[in-house]
Amino acid sequence: MTNLIIADDHTVFREGLASFFKDEDEISVIAEVGNGEEVLAMLPQLDVQIVLMDISMPKMDGIEASQMIKTKFPGVKIIMLTMHETQNYIRKLLDIGVDGYCSSSNCLTGSYSDVCIKKTVFLPFLRSPESFD
Repeated sequence: MTNLIIADDHTVFREGLASFFKDEDEISVIAEVGNGEEVLAMLPQLDVQIVLMDISMPKMDGIEASQMIKTKFPGVKIIMLTMHETQNYIRKLLDIGVDGYCSSSNCLTGSYSDVCIKKTVFLPFLRSPESFD
């Protein structure tokens, strides 16, 4: 079983995303939170493998939270939910070690496999400079 935290400050979006996972046998949404501080507070208490996290959140945004997660909990995978798909954002995500990103406009379409596999760009494949040409 893969345990997942969803972090997004938009409650309706967060709940909608969580609903995609409710019938999945392979994954369990064990927490839904509204900012990076809440993610960091939950991680020591829970057995989490993946954090789906928005970039733009109050108190602590997804980028700052991701940096802290990768330092304190290096085994946790982070998939960033973002409407920003410019090279600057992608480079920033690469620099902090985020494992993948999913366009938030695509994340509420399809099934679990669409959300976590087909529509997620896994950043290890983008680590070479020619990926940005």
